[in-house]
Amino acid sequence: MVGGVKATFIALLAFSLCLPILAQDKLKPISLRKPKASVVGMMAWEGKKRVFLEIKVPGREATPIYHALMESESANGFKVLSIDPGKGEVKLDIKGQVVSSVVPGWPVAPKANPPKKGFVTLSFSRAPLEIVLDVFGGLSGRSIIAASNLPRVFFNLKPKAPMSKADCLTVLIGMVTSKAGDIRPLGNKFAQVEPPPPPCGGRPPPQDFAYFIKFTRGIRILCVGAGDLWRSL
Repeated sequence: MVGGVKATFIALLAFSLCLPILAQDKLKPISLRKPKASVVGMMAWEGKKRVFLEIKVPGREATPIYHALMESESANGFKVLSIDPGKGEVKLDIKGQVVSSVVPGWPVAPKANPPKKGFVTLSFSRAPLEIVLDVFGGLSGRSIIAASNLPRVFFNLKPKAPMSKADCLTVLIGMVTSKAGDIRPLGNKFAQVEPPPPPCGGRPPPQDFAYFIKFTRGIRILCVGAGDLWRSL
């Protein structure tokens, strides 16, 4: 009896293997989710052009990745083909597919009145702190040492025209100080970013603090007071 059951089972199994596979029973290919990129800003200064990308990797939508890339550079499957400061346009290669994107709020200068030499053309929308500090480090010539407990904040900057290097650094310092923390010079090659100290006994922080930022034409002193009031000496 047992041998008969085994024989029947083997016969049914062999018969089922010989049946044609129906169309609905075929295995469907798994659709792989592709990373998504959006342009959050762009910068042009002294012939150097960079685009700021926000890349959302599948499975990590809650934590986008941000990159500052130059032409021909790649990150997470995206390659920067061209950056056009005249039009505020960026072309990306996404695995063989070319995509164009216009930077929101880009201050396009008229051809008859191009930006002056040394001026910075910069614009970004919802750029994270790390992008802003990256721009600040590049302009100031200082390496950034950022504290690990800085808040996760975002910034918008859409100037109507190109800015001088000094004005751009002043704006960036003011933005970081207003939301994230203090930027303090550390020697001649570094800048340290730390959260502002909590008020002691309800008293406001010191009214003035001098920041020494090295520019191309010497040293300029910037003072910050409570309430994010900046003045240049």
